[in-house]
Amino acid sequence: MILVNTDFITDRKVQTLEVVNGWGMLAFGVNLQKAATRANAEMIEEAKKLHADAIINIRYSFGGGSSNCVLASGTAVRFI
Repeated sequence: MILVNTDFITDRKVQTLEVVNGWGMLAFGVNLQKAATRANAEMIEEAKKLHADAIINIRYSFGGGSSNCVLASGTAVRFI
């Protein structure tokens, strides 16, 4: 699965499928990178269900408080 934060993949034409999201939450003080990895994994699982080849235009939102949380959101696409 190709993951990019741009809205294109060089030399590839894509068909847009739908927006996919993933959440990653960990206890306070744990590295946000681990939460982002969990969010990516959830997002990839959603994209696989759609038979996507890539997720483009990925954006991350970070939260704090009593836990570290990350929302990953991107557009699942299929190569054509």
